[in-house]
This record gives sequence, structure tokens and C-alpha cells, in this order.
Amino acid sequence: FDRDKPGVTKSQVGFFDVVVLPLFQALTGLLPGVQPLLDGVEANYRFWKAEQQQQQQQQQQQRE
Repeated sequence: FDRDKPGVTKSQVGFFDVVVLPLFQALTGLLPGVQPLLDGVEANYRFWKAEQQQQQQQQQQQRE
């Protein structure tokens, strides 16, 4: 798994948006005790979102 490979951050964020976050939000609604899991998922999502933004900025700088 290569985090620096182009497209990885985009696919991770997309997977979180479509699958992971809705799943864990629904699970937490049914079982409030899993809130710590949702907190971890959200932290991971924020990491990948930041990586995506950083990668986009680097690509934009390379074009200039």
C-alpha cells in the first residue's frame, strides 16, 4: 500500500464518504456504546481528507 501513489487519497476519502461513515453512524445510532469506534473512524477520515488537500495543493503548485 503506497500512500504517496496518486489517487489513493481520493479513493480513501470517497470510500469513507460512501461506505464507512454512513455505516458507523448508523451502527452508533443503534449501539451507542460503539461511539469510540466512530470517533476513530472520523479521525481517520480527517487524516485522509487533509492528505487529499495537501496532494491537491502540490499538484496545483507543480502546474504553476
